[in-house]
Amino acid sequence: MRVGDVYIDALGTWLPASYSAERAVREGLYEAVDFEENGLLGTRVAGPEEAPAEMALRAVRQLAGRRGGDLSDVDLLVHAGGSWQGPEGWRPASYIQRHTVGGTGPAWELRMGCLGGLTAMEVAVGFLRGDDSRRTVLFTTADNWSSPVVDRWRSFPGVILGDGASALTLGKRPGFARLLSVNTGGVPDLEGMYRGSEPLFPGTSLQRPPIDFRMRATAYKEVDSTSSEAMMLSAKVQLELIDRSLEEAGIGRGDITRVIYVNYSRMATQMWLLDPLGIPMSTSTWEIGRHIGHIGPSDQLVSMDRLLEQGALSPGDHLLLAGLGPGMTLGSAVLEIVSPPAWTA
Repeated sequence: MRVGDVYIDALGTWLPASYSAERAVREGLYEAVDFEENGLLGTRVAGPEEAPAEMALRAVRQLAGRRGGDLSDVDLLVHAGGSWQGPEGWRPASYIQRHTVGGTGPAWELRMGCLGGLTAMEVAVGFLRGDDSRRTVLFTTADNWSSPVVDRWRSFPGVILGDGASALTLGKRPGFARLLSVNTGGVPDLEGMYRGSEPLFPGTSLQRPPIDFRMRATAYKEVDSTSSEAMMLSAKVQLELIDRSLEEAGIGRGDITRVIYVNYSRMATQMWLLDPLGIPMSTSTWEIGRHIGHIGPSDQLVSMDRLLEQGALSPGDHLLLAGLGPGMTLGSAVLEIVSPPAWTA
């Protein structure tokens, strides 16, 4: 989708304390072989009773402070998360809305896993263009993987799950970054990779053994003879989405200033994204992500926030955001830095 008329005017994040991978190895939480192979140095770990919705509120408070404290122009709140968000039947989006923008506008929740951020951008563009009176969309995301059914150190290959929250405002008024394009797609043949041999219903309860996506992926490959072809297709679709976003933004691969991806291992980042694009690791935000962990839909937003705080972005820079989530769903977006935001001065 070609955009160009939607801007990001503020960004907020909240991260808990660091937990080093080296310490996790010493404590028997993280496998030494994974530590050596993945190149990941640590993650962020929240308290076991830190509610994701409360974490999101902290990110919104930082965002609000950065845009002068005013959220009265927000017409829609969208929330996403990959982890357990709260009681069954309860909607975190409405809670966040109640304690931030208030009012009687809509509050939506996206169940897109780690692709929630890029999906929210696409949703926001459609919402804003649907009515001339609509001004701003507030997007929030938060995750706390401190759960008895999730092992943040071992559940995913090439990943350490991290906790944190982020918030973003996208709207029609000029901001520090312009959204030039955004595209999402999917390869549904890979949905079984996240399901494995688990029954469709009832879902995993807190009394069951920890979720192990490695075992689910293995079980999926054992029963689906097309799994290898589907994985190759997902890589192809990811590149097609990226090239479409670049074309719609009016730039080529060589014009990309920074690549912001999921906080994966070095090998996964190179194999699934950078090498196919012909882009060096130094262009990516992997060095940032290897200290933070994979915090679901927040990965791209937290990395962008770090780049801004470090003064690493200048007017005219083009950022490629890429990601994927369960399903398998994939997406990409291109941003142009208009001017560094005031809070980085």
